[in-house]
Amino acid sequence: GEENKKLTPPSPSKPALLEPPKKQNQNPESMNGKWPSPELLIAKYNAEGADELRAVEAITPARLKKAREYLRIFPTEEFWATVLAETKRSKLLRGLKPSPGHENFRADFDWLLSKGKDGAENCAKVFEGKYRDE
Repeated sequence: GEENKKLTPPSPSKPALLEPPKKQNQNPESMNGKWPSPELLIAKYNAEGADELRAVEAITPARLKKAREYLRIFPTEEFWATVLAETKRSKLLRGLKPSPGHENFRADFDWLLSKGKDGAENCAKVFEGKYRDE
C-alpha cells in the first residue's frame, strides 16, 4: 500500500542537503517562532504546498537570498499560507493541465519567488487566485 512508499533516509556518507548552512548561535530551536525567515519559508513550502510541487532539497545561498528578498515584500506568514493553499486549487500549478508552450510546467519554490513575463511576482498572482481552477 501507500504506507510502504516511505523515502529512505540519505546515507550517512552524503551531506544532509536539508540542513541550512550553520550560522553561529543558530540551532533549529532558536529558529522556532522567528518568522519571517528563509528557512521557515522553505519548511512551510515543503510542508504546505501541493503534493505535486517539487520539494526544496538543497537550501542554497541563492535561494536564501531570494527568500529574504520576497519575505521583505510579503512578510506575513498568512500571505504564504494562502499562496501554498492556492497551489492545491490549481491543476496548472500542480502540473496536471499542460498548455501550449507550457507542456511540462509545474510550479516550484523558485517559480513562486520569481516574476512572470508581466513583471508581477508569481506568488502575488497565486495569492490573488489567478491560477485557481474555477
